[in-house]
Amino acid sequence: MKNSAAERGVPSWVPRDLYPFESKFIDLDGHSIHYIDEGTGPTLLFVHGNPTWSFLYRDIVRRLKARFRCVALDYPGFGLSRAADGYDFLPASHAQVLDGFVAALGLTDFTIMVQDWGGPTGLWVAGKRADQVRGLVIGNTWAWPIDGDKHFERFSAMMGGVIGERLFKLTIRRQIPERRRRPTMADPTERMEKLFFEVFEPLPRQGPGSRSSAKRALDLCTGLPPSPAVLDLGSGAGAQTFHLAELTTGTITAIDNHTPNIERLRAEVAERGLDERIRPLVGDIGKPEHERESFDLIWSEGALYNIGIEEALRLYHPVLKPGGFFAFTEAVWRKENPPPEAKAAFEDYAGMGSARDVLAKIDKSDFLLVGHFTLPHQDWWDDFYTPMERRIGELRGKYAGDADALAALDEIAREPEMHRRHSDYYGYEFFVVRRG
Repeated sequence: MKNSAAERGVPSWVPRDLYPFESKFIDLDGHSIHYIDEGTGPTLLFVHGNPTWSFLYRDIVRRLKARFRCVALDYPGFGLSRAADGYDFLPASHAQVLDGFVAALGLTDFTIMVQDWGGPTGLWVAGKRADQVRGLVIGNTWAWPIDGDKHFERFSAMMGGVIGERLFKLTIRRQIPERRRRPTMADPTERMEKLFFEVFEPLPRQGPGSRSSAKRALDLCTGLPPSPAVLDLGSGAGAQTFHLAELTTGTITAIDNHTPNIERLRAEVAERGLDERIRPLVGDIGKPEHERESFDLIWSEGALYNIGIEEALRLYHPVLKPGGFFAFTEAVWRKENPPPEAKAAFEDYAGMGSARDVLAKIDKSDFLLVGHFTLPHQDWWDDFYTPMERRIGELRGKYAGDADALAALDEIAREPEMHRRHSDYYGYEFFVVRRG
């Protein structure tokens, strides 16, 4: 199904003077894919990298559309495209979407241009459809495995986690050079990666939560063994992991895909003498490798958006012992018609709904609802936004003469400011369910 931007709507933040193209959409495998299709002549297909979108090619399209048909799409969750629940955002998955897009538009005898992470994505499609590809235009990219390359592995892990989510949003905003903003950084990804690590890595938490809320959720897990086997999904640097260690006498396997978080957690585990109780591991929560029925309790605070609630319930049901508990927090809308600023902050999370929507997903699963509650106001501030704002203040002093760094810090500071203004519209809900 295809329809126009007029039917689906293009956000007001898209600068039409810089991006004066007709936005089109097509539904593919549950994704809403945005693309532009400008001009006539031999077909050029433009494939973007990460974290960018078709806006990257705006000047090229404007210059070439008089002589070529210029097609540029946004991957699911990038630019104006929406990703289906549970999408993993991996290059291999982008390649499958791109292949479906080429088939849906009936593209033949086309030249494909790839750049950055678009290389492994676009070149896979070019190889599969070699008889349909007229030529290749290859920018700064690669086409070989990156396993063992510590820089790429570290960056990939970072981009797949909470820090990467925020970095992606900030980079996208700064790639749109509105008149009131400074020009794009010469190397925004490298600079922003450094700044994000400086802001977020020292924080007590990378998201809202508290020991008191963890205890409240644990109190709902009646019948939990005295020393439960616990799996902590998306542990970050381990704030909730240590809460679980304090509130139970069991063993905890903590999984996170960001290696520096796990290294920091391992160091603190050793310092606290908890090596025999806490086992930090680098891993992908979307691809569990645990033995069946091996945990009494699965815990996840703010991390399941990466795979979606329905997929998480499906993937981890076999991992729990019969009667075991799954406790997780999820971002939800608390009121209808949120202001544009709040809506834009969560626009890349297509699966976000109300608490009622999450309850409906639980009802359709093989789990039974035990209870749920909303995280209180202080859970956002005490160990998260307050130390974040303090850290931003410290870094503003450090980078006082660096206009680009200060502009990036201003963007990061928008998150807690928005929460001050609009926190009544959204929040985090703690859900506890039980395997039947």
